[in-house]
Amino acid sequence: MLLSCQSSRDLGQCKTFNDASRIGLINSNSNFSRALDLRETAWKVGNQGKTGACVGFAVQGVLWFHLEKAGRGPWSITKPSARFIWMASKETDELTVFPTTFLEHEGTKIVAALEVLKKHGCVRDRTLEMRDFVSSKSIGEFSRQADKFKIREYFSLGMNLDNWRRWIAEVGPVIVRGDMDSSWLSVPNRCSDAYCLTEASTGERVGGHAFALVGYDSDTFIARNSAGGHWGHKGHVRIGNKYVKSILTEAYGIAMD
Repeated sequence: MLLSCQSSRDLGQCKTFNDASRIGLINSNSNFSRALDLRETAWKVGNQGKTGACVGFAVQGVLWFHLEKAGRGPWSITKPSARFIWMASKETDELTVFPTTFLEHEGTKIVAALEVLKKHGCVRDRTLEMRDFVSSKSIGEFSRQADKFKIREYFSLGMNLDNWRRWIAEVGPVIVRGDMDSSWLSVPNRCSDAYCLTEASTGERVGGHAFALVGYDSDTFIARNSAGGHWGHKGHVRIGNKYVKSILTEAYGIAMD
């Protein structure tokens, strides 16, 4: 698994948590649950393998959650293509000094992926799986299918952890980016759900990584990774507030029509 998520340095154009509150997507004056776990058995954790597709899988997982919850169909039908999100982001982001779409170590940005979902949508996983080469569909067929999986908007949530918890409670999972350290790579396979990265990171950074937050309590968040179901606890690991503050650098939520 390559950790190659690039930093989205200029977030000034992104809508924010406060914008979401102003339009009524978030009710900042209401109480919300002190603990929440959105994990579901049918919402299977993906595996990016040896690729650098973390952005694709992180965004796919959150989009997938929203599509199923919006009644677009069961999990098996609504699963979006992580490969489409990943490759479309690399193709359309501003990292164009050299054609990097085919280079694993050259990553992309979460904002680029979210722009793809807003402008073009996403095809189903069954249309473009990770093991596929290219699609045989015409551009018309391809774009018509992608158009059905568009998002309405995305929001930069800043670094306020209480805002993240409120977003997870009221809207859904949060997509995050971090400058990960060696402790992330050493999370054991098949560990218990009590396993938690608690202390602030002081180790060497090993790369930028995107993943999703799918639950929380007052002290931790539940991180949904993209290393398959054997990693951590069924593909997840708990991360404590100190670790979160020392590692994570960006957070986003999406809204559907």
